[in-house]
Amino acid sequence: MIWRWSRKKRRAHKSPPLAVVLAERDELARQVRELEEQLRAVSAGHESAWRHIEWLRRRLAETENRNRHFVPAPMDRPTTTVSPPLKPTFAAKAPNPPKTKAVVIPLHQMTRRV
Repeated sequence: MIWRWSRKKRRAHKSPPLAVVLAERDELARQVRELEEQLRAVSAGHESAWRHIEWLRRRLAETENRNRHFVPAPMDRPTTTVSPPLKPTFAAKAPNPPKTKAVVIPLHQMTRRV
């Protein structure tokens, strides 16, 4: 790569401020609690409402996982640790084929019609 002095420095991805993350987490947890209370009151257990609760729970888990380095666990429920998905183990790869050298075609042959 040709180095250009005018190239801007690449910025590292900044995580959101802690207050924003905590507010988002608390809001999601509150929504989950409210919906669960509504469902218990109705007790019909409609499919779409349960799906929405599951979606909210996933969002909550995602925010906690994304920010688990600097966010304290919520006090209203026990901490659940989500293990990372296991990487599949593949069979031993075949060795790379030997590299072939590029064939140089003389210029006078490149323009010739076949």
